[in-house]
Amino acid sequence: MHVATIDAGERLADPHLTVAGGTDAPASLAGRIAAPPRAHPRLFLANEELPTLQRRCLEDPLLSRVMSAIRMQAEMDLRKPLVRYEVVGRRLLDVSRTCLARVVRCAFLWRIDGDRRHLERAREEMLAAAGFSDWNPSHFLDTAEMTAALAIGYDWLFHELDASARQAIRAAIVYNGLMAFQGNRRPDNWNQVCNGGMTLGALAVIEDEQALAERIILQAVTDIPLALHAYEPDGVYPEGPMYWSYGTSFNLLMIAALESALGTDAGLTTPALMSSGAYFAHMIGPTGRFFNYGDCNPKPGIEPSLAWLSERNRDPLLAWSLRTTILHSHPSSIDRLAPFVLIWWKSGHTSACPTEHLHYLGNGRTPVAVHRSGWTADATYVAIKGGSAATNHAHMDAGSFVIDSDGVRWAGDLGMQDYHSLESHGINLWNTNQTSDRWSVFRIGSASHSVLQVDGERQRVSGSAPIAFHDASRTILDLSSVYEQQLASAQRCIRLLPDHAVVIQDSIAALPGKPAVVRWAMPCETDAAIVDPRTAVLTSAGKQRFVRILSPGNAAIRLYPCEQPPSSFDAPNPGVHLIGFEVSVPAGASATLLVQIAPPGAEVRSPDDPACLGTRLAEPPMGRRELP
Repeated sequence: MHVATIDAGERLADPHLTVAGGTDAPASLAGRIAAPPRAHPRLFLANEELPTLQRRCLEDPLLSRVMSAIRMQAEMDLRKPLVRYEVVGRRLLDVSRTCLARVVRCAFLWRIDGDRRHLERAREEMLAAAGFSDWNPSHFLDTAEMTAALAIGYDWLFHELDASARQAIRAAIVYNGLMAFQGNRRPDNWNQVCNGGMTLGALAVIEDEQALAERIILQAVTDIPLALHAYEPDGVYPEGPMYWSYGTSFNLLMIAALESALGTDAGLTTPALMSSGAYFAHMIGPTGRFFNYGDCNPKPGIEPSLAWLSERNRDPLLAWSLRTTILHSHPSSIDRLAPFVLIWWKSGHTSACPTEHLHYLGNGRTPVAVHRSGWTADATYVAIKGGSAATNHAHMDAGSFVIDSDGVRWAGDLGMQDYHSLESHGINLWNTNQTSDRWSVFRIGSASHSVLQVDGERQRVSGSAPIAFHDASRTILDLSSVYEQQLASAQRCIRLLPDHAVVIQDSIAALPGKPAVVRWAMPCETDAAIVDPRTAVLTSAGKQRFVRILSPGNAAIRLYPCEQPPSSFDAPNPGVHLIGFEVSVPAGASATLLVQIAPPGAEVRSPDDPACLGTRLAEPPMGRRELP
């Protein structure tokens, strides 16, 4: 029997942690599992639902667009070789994801279109994966996604598979998947993906493996609340929006599978999970790009979880966000779970652009705040984050921000670097100690982010930055603990003004007896030129933004090297500039760093302008506080 292992340096959850509200009582859930199972297909999409789904995909232009993309990808799948066992570094994950994408697409299209080519291809992909010696259980995400792939295909195509194919696929689900599982009680996306994939596998073969299925399902329902706790209190996902998509998708697959097969959600639709769609919607700027802090790529895909949450919450904001991601997504980049958008989004889309929800505050382990002028593509948007580098997949980026306006991302984030590219150089990427290799990676450490860097040192892993104040005009972070032993205090305030200018104010104090050199920086992917010692102009597609140092008066703006980072293991950053300046703060002294990022024609603010005053808390805050 294979045993799943944990990445070195990552922490397990508290085994005593529970979620308020609990789950379906074990005896009741066990009774549902022991009852005669529903006939195949029992997962997600019953045969009697197909005519309605077929009609909606014809009548709704957005659903038709998704369907066309699925068909295009499936046609490409038919021309590619079957999946093969190829471990890259320590991962089979790309193979598992490819298999999941192909099986779900092809099996779905067979059920919708009746094209036998897709039926045969799904069967061949499943049999190819079933022939693998294992599904790489040492990196159990690989096993979980492969189990999900074969479970969905086995269930959806059950009556079209011959006896030998059924036996081979079922045996692989049992021996390579379910029997390799030793549980997962981590508080992160691994818990959701592993327990979700195993639940799908157990439900697919429950009539033949009742005892094993019962053990797996009860264990998964008991353990997944440890991951659901991470969404509390406001639905913010600590690992960022890309990992929200990953963890939440498998969490909702698990819930939807339990509902369709057993008639229960097992008590897993917690309030924080149900509110998390708003977090995801606000993490996408008007440019269609993520606020991609931490390990996150910049572009969201077509998000099945938004379809599920939009439908359950009857939330027009989530429907609008899903509509936007569909329109922004290229057909070649659709998610491997894209058919679930069609299955889950029964109410269709809204054409009304939101006029509310312009300001968002989400507390939690990685608190975030957003201010925007609207939801149209040319709106101005500024988002900022706090939190701790000790969080799974976090960077040293407490206080970092992004800015969109006029369809351009003016202030950005370099995002993640491919894990294997770093691990292959011997980087211990999953150790989050203060001296870890992880922080020497340019895209991950402090040097590349829109944060303060003190004396060239790293932010403190042991620190965490809460949002101290938030209203419709500004957000203030208390950054003092992430600069412990570097500064006496540090607060960052960010404002969106009516003229679409953004003002960033940093109020800092040096330690007694220790002067500090503080660097202010902001990455941008636009052209950048220094106009005068205190002003730079950013240009993109004929549009401009001016970056002005309003305070201190002796600071000089400069461009820092960014395209070719210092180490051989660092990925290049073509076309990226790091714009900023340095100030020297005498021991025991205070300083205010004030920067305005404004469109042409906006008023040039002065340091004593009311729009730039009153943003410093009287003392280091403890949680949220109202300002006078």
